[in-house]
Amino acid sequence: MDVYVIVDEKPLKLDPAEHGFFYSDDIYIIDLKGKKHRYVLTWMGPRLNALEITHTSTYMDIVTNYENSSTITRQRVSRGHEDESLLSLFPHGFIIYNGKRIEHQDKLNYIYQYGGLFRISAPYGDASKAIEQSEVSC
Repeated sequence: MDVYVIVDEKPLKLDPAEHGFFYSDDIYIIDLKGKKHRYVLTWMGPRLNALEITHTSTYMDIVTNYENSSTITRQRVSRGHEDESLLSLFPHGFIIYNGKRIEHQDKLNYIYQYGGLFRISAPYGDASKAIEQSEVSC
């Protein structure tokens, strides 16, 4: 699986350590390649108008190298409408930070210094779940 964030209207591939960390003001592409089928999902954090939603097709085109076939399923998901199948792709959690994306380590340093407030939403499996990470390196 590859995850991209849209920066300057182009997909930027994220390091696997950043998978599952999303920012509310950004757009992400999740590219899941199976043996016989490929799923390309656009996660839209901000509320987009019709023209901006149309642009998400271009981002998916870039990620798939403009391939359009029956072996690729494309889908869009708006923030707050994530279903269990999407959440299950991120076994260490699905976290949405407020604002625009900053470097992952900078965000962690900010949380370590000032703390953070998180909301846990259900359903996640049978119930909501909080994941505690006992050791995080800065």
